[in-house]
Amino acid sequence: MTTDSADPSPSFGSALRSHRMARGMSLGDLARLVNYSKSHLSRVETGNKQPTTGLARRCDEVLDGGGCLSKLAADLPVRVVRNTASLAQLPRVVPDVIEREELVNRLDAARELLGDPHAGRSAVVLLDGPVGAGKTTTAVHWGHRTARHFPDGTLFADLNGFGPAPEATSPATVLRGFLQAMGAAAGTLPEDTEALAARFRTELTGRRLLIVLDNAADAAQIRPLLPAEPGCLVLITSRNRMPGLVARDGVRRVTVPPMTTAEGLRLVASLTEDTWDEEAARGLVEACCHLPLPIRVAASEHTWPPVEAPHAVIDNAALLCFLSISEDDTTTLSGLLGHSYRALDMEAARAFRILGTGAFGGFTVREAAGLLGSGATGARRVLWSLANVHMVRYADGEFSFDSILRAFALECVRSVETGRDSA
Repeated sequence: MTTDSADPSPSFGSALRSHRMARGMSLGDLARLVNYSKSHLSRVETGNKQPTTGLARRCDEVLDGGGCLSKLAADLPVRVVRNTASLAQLPRVVPDVIEREELVNRLDAARELLGDPHAGRSAVVLLDGPVGAGKTTTAVHWGHRTARHFPDGTLFADLNGFGPAPEATSPATVLRGFLQAMGAAAGTLPEDTEALAARFRTELTGRRLLIVLDNAADAAQIRPLLPAEPGCLVLITSRNRMPGLVARDGVRRVTVPPMTTAEGLRLVASLTEDTWDEEAARGLVEACCHLPLPIRVAASEHTWPPVEAPHAVIDNAALLCFLSISEDDTTTLSGLLGHSYRALDMEAARAFRILGTGAFGGFTVREAAGLLGSGATGARRVLWSLANVHMVRYADGEFSFDSILRAFALECVRSVETGRDSA
């Protein structure tokens, strides 16, 4: 639990109170403007809580302090304010992980740019990508690798945005778990999500934590979980590109690309102890669209390819079936893609089935409109709704489906035709 001793020099608190009262502003008014809780500001004014440079800067801006409050905060002596042990909530690292150098370098650059508590920048990174791209594996691997930069530890939550659970985890549930991990007694926590979020922001003040929010559904689920200051770094993983979060909240997006051929071959070698010849391994990587999860599942099987074919050229539907025979729903491609498909509205689900089985190669909005029997505006809207959750690819002005998505679209068509899916 965080403990603070009284500030022997309460000049900052006195100055803050004077500036606030001169403008006829209540503590509640100031709390709403600077995005801190009223109780936190009260402790700062009475000298029982030391202000951070970020809070001082924000108060200067809101109260037109002319830099006075920032200078007072900078002159205060640094003191240790907590006696809690470092948090360590990251899951275990996946064995035989192949470090994806370019992706890791981009995350390192984001940490250096965003993790500076004096930089005044948003310290939030969104790691987005398609099913099986390795978002969670990358986040956990990189989190362990970079944890030393966050002396107060790591927080982790699976938000169940795309999964078998009927509903995504609520922000309030995540906030209660985080606050209790940070020492708060369950009976002292408010019920209201907004109040929980304010309490969480207060507890994060002055701390340097890495917060990993895995498998997020949308921006509304994320916003209550974001710190007010950049001393902590938040890493989000999601199939959703969340354009609103990027545009409105200044989140930095890093999209997880498919593996390069060299990375895919190294992954196959690590899983099969170099018993495969390069031609077969290359065929597997290509058939799996360079995605690490399908490569892992396929390479772990003793029989490859799953159907008789020269040079490991695999029928897409057979491959999807092969990669979906498992008792573990977290590794079956049909199951994983199904979570994304069921999250689509009816118009987008219909477009996915039609375009996934009828549009070959790259196609434009105009060509999609012809297949869908709609206008260009409607086709553009539905294509971007699919692209934003990585159910269609977009590059160089054209949309396309990889072989796995195309096979899954065919499976969805068959489900509708047989009455298993009423969409």
